[in-house]
Amino acid sequence: MLNEAMFDSGDGFDVLYRKIRNKGLKERVDISNEYSENMISTNNLVWGWELKSGNDPVIQAIDPHTKSEVDLMNFGMNSYLFLNIHPEVKRAAIEAIEKYGAGSGSVPLLTGSMDIHAELEETIAKFKGGESAILNATGFGSNASTITTLSTNCDCVIADRFAHASLKYGCKDTTLKEYKHNDPEDLARVLESVVCSNKHKSVLVVVDGVYSMEGSILKLNETLEVIRAFNDKIHISLLVDDAHATGVLGKNGHGTFEHFGLSPIMDDISVYYVGTFSKGVGVLGGYVVSSKENIQHLKYLNSSNVFSTSMAPSTAAAVIKSLEIIETQPALRSALWRNIHYLKKSLDNLGFNTGQSESAIIPVIMRGRSKKVFEICMELRANGIMVSPITFPAVPINEPRLRISVGALHTKEQIDYLINNLAILGKKYSII
Repeated sequence: MLNEAMFDSGDGFDVLYRKIRNKGLKERVDISNEYSENMISTNNLVWGWELKSGNDPVIQAIDPHTKSEVDLMNFGMNSYLFLNIHPEVKRAAIEAIEKYGAGSGSVPLLTGSMDIHAELEETIAKFKGGESAILNATGFGSNASTITTLSTNCDCVIADRFAHASLKYGCKDTTLKEYKHNDPEDLARVLESVVCSNKHKSVLVVVDGVYSMEGSILKLNETLEVIRAFNDKIHISLLVDDAHATGVLGKNGHGTFEHFGLSPIMDDISVYYVGTFSKGVGVLGGYVVSSKENIQHLKYLNSSNVFSTSMAPSTAAAVIKSLEIIETQPALRSALWRNIHYLKKSLDNLGFNTGQSESAIIPVIMRGRSKKVFEICMELRANGIMVSPITFPAVPINEPRLRISVGALHTKEQIDYLINNLAILGKKYSII
């Protein structure tokens, strides 16, 4: 049975996963519900707080323990440029609802494709430097279904250890091998073993442009070099998830390939540039950008495109406007990077372990179990600050962390308040 002692021992989600392993469905339901109730009763419910506002720099949330409404400085969001609340983006969505209605009404292959979708496909393909694009209603569904379409049980998927969960989900019917995070040498080792096994027809290498729990940037040039070294021995494609890089990296905010001065359309490597519009773009939906031939292949075989209702036209219109703002209002991105550098430098100077972060995602990594993460999160919220607690299975079981997201509209005063609170709690909990 789960009880308060669970938290005394410093355990979190890992306890739940151990408890439900190899249990029947009814027992799994009972155990997980008891876990949830226990988190509330022990004042440890740190996930899923209900908001009564938009995801602004300061949010209004309902404390699930006291049921009261609280104001929190928001360092837990993914909308790094806060385009989700930009007046031009909101206006574009409203105008599209007036023209098209609230939803698209069908899947893309039937009557769910509208001119607004075609416009967005052309826009994101050009934005990313590709030839063609396909849209999906959500980023998770897009990533999972794209990998399922590109790979079968005859193929091998080689994924970075910290590749996003949506990418790993799409690998269920493939042979999945992982390599050390952002380590091209280890990728070469795994590729060598795959080639030597002579069991697979092709390989799909799966990576993130910016890793969502680390904030680290893909070593793109080195990864391409490794793929080129093996591409004459087995057909290798590269899939790059640019969810957390779009709007953030590159001179014009175009993402990882622009950051490295490269085009995703190459003569010798087939690249699938995927992502979501729910992070730096501030809206919703998934996309794949690639060559015309690759996108044509996905159009009729990608299950999300075939069986899922297409993106709401208001969403498509909002995304188009957001992409325009990313390109034409660079001051937003400049403000974001000022805040990133200031916060990262301040935390490093205090002695916090921020890992390999070099983006708007700045983790504060703690060794051991997750009890300390829960307690610090709750103290921060009591002081009016929202940050995200990240534990197993999103990260290794002994590396729980605070995941701090900084945005373009955060003020220096707000960031200083966060830094000062972390400095006090870091000493209290012997992190620094």
